[in-house]
Amino acid sequence: MSPVLVVAHDQNGLDATRDALSFGRLVNPVLACADISDVQDYLSSDSPPPAVVVTELHLPTGDAADVLRLIRTNVALRRTPVVVISEGASADDISTVTALGATAYLDRGVAVDVLVGVLRDADLPWAITPPAAPAPVSARRLLEVAR
Repeated sequence: MSPVLVVAHDQNGLDATRDALSFGRLVNPVLACADISDVQDYLSSDSPPPAVVVTELHLPTGDAADVLRLIRTNVALRRTPVVVISEGASADDISTVTALGATAYLDRGVAVDVLVGVLRDADLPWAITPPAAPAPVSARRLLEVAR
């Protein structure tokens, strides 16, 4: 099964994307890269090509435009969907990633189901698990959530 390649410079970004995929019952493996050099290393390895790339706009080294250039100049990956996530991007940033072929730009505050919807609309062979029966919630967990 093809992985989802997440390019996020912090654990929170990675966890949020994993949560979104899990929430949408998408069980493709999620692989993480922290910056553009990690993406270059991954793409030049013998690892399976990603089914989709979800990248933050700003990275410690490079940015989503650099990720898009790597993907779009590789003939084997040219059609790979790339979703860019950011918080408060400028119109110029959005124009740049759109011109470079981003499949979608999503604001970080967007609902989880929007990310999953974008990924599903990409018409990829996702592995989708059936809905699970709701797990019982303990009173302690309810108190933790309420805080």
